[in-house]
Amino acid sequence: MPPEPNRATGAAARVVAAPRVRRFPVLACAPFALALLCLSGCSTNNDPSSAAAAAERRGNLQAPLQGVGSAVSGRVVVVDKGDGITLTLVASNLLQGNYRLAFHENPKCDTRIGTTAGPVWGPANSAKLPGELIPTVYVGMAGVVNLSVHISGVHVDGEPSISRHSIVLHRGEFVDTPLPNLPNNYIACGVFENLQPSFLDDFAK
Repeated sequence: MPPEPNRATGAAARVVAAPRVRRFPVLACAPFALALLCLSGCSTNNDPSSAAAAAERRGNLQAPLQGVGSAVSGRVVVVDKGDGITLTLVASNLLQGNYRLAFHENPKCDTRIGTTAGPVWGPANSAKLPGELIPTVYVGMAGVVNLSVHISGVHVDGEPSISRHSIVLHRGEFVDTPLPNLPNNYIACGVFENLQPSFLDDFAK
């Protein structure tokens, strides 16, 4: 049965054109943004202390990655959680194969050969070697990696803290400390800095 005229006005219902929607291209960092939103706001925990920590953005760091003799780009984000941190890596322009992230002693990155990052770093009381704190990840033919992993025994706000160190993406399953002016397996490097609140807020709108 066809709809009756609008009895309140005595006129037939008018068809209102839908508002124009401005469309934006899908960004390469979309999976990364979704991962960050889940890390920061997907929990159903209503603990006021958790809400306060999230509001202040405490315990969140990021390390934008710069290619070391490569075209690799990406970002590492760490969130203090429980007995350690949750680490998220998103990177692109990688060759197919195995890779491993590792923390390094110095908060410096040299995009030429990466030696300013210093030796591999890890907490002194860890049962794992410094170069084995973060598991290896395999990159397929697309050259893109999206990794999220929990690492026990290190923190952002507490000790031992990663905030005064750098992070390096190594090609292969093993992490080495390079010798000056010699080839190494460094692919990308980043220095930790505060995660800007707007980075999450822009995707939450």
